[in-house]
Amino acid sequence: MADLTAQQVDCIMYNLRQWRRLVNLIEPRTSASVVTLPVATSRHGSTVERAAVHRAVVSDVLDRATNGLITLPRGQQTIARMRYGLRADGVCHSIREIADYLTKTRRRRANATRFERVSTATVQRKLEAIRKHLTREIGTVSREFWRAIETLEVATAKQTC
Repeated sequence: MADLTAQQVDCIMYNLRQWRRLVNLIEPRTSASVVTLPVATSRHGSTVERAAVHRAVVSDVLDRATNGLITLPRGQQTIARMRYGLRADGVCHSIREIADYLTKTRRRRANATRFERVSTATVQRKLEAIRKHLTREIGTVSREFWRAIETLEVATAKQTC
């Protein structure tokens, strides 16, 4: 296990919704639910056992990422949700778009026509702070997590083809 890099934090956050959906596909909701199991491999253990382990490993990391997002200050939550596409619209916004949104929001709140613009450098600094916070909250991520994600994505891709 190693500490997360900024790229890995971004990867987890950009894919948070999709991976949560994939994990939910292998969780039976009712007795009539269809259960999606990962593709069988040569590893020891049954397919059901591997699915349960994959689900647990992935859910743990996604839960820590979600909790990390929730514990951010409100302004940083807004930036994170806009950047990683975690708002209702699901759109990942550019740094410029976030800066423009924050500028407009500040103007509205201050009820001013002329207000200092939020720079892209400010948004970048806040994103770095967000990544550091999420790195601390998520902690270490095992190789098993990345293998489980790959297995879930492969299983889902085979079902949709």
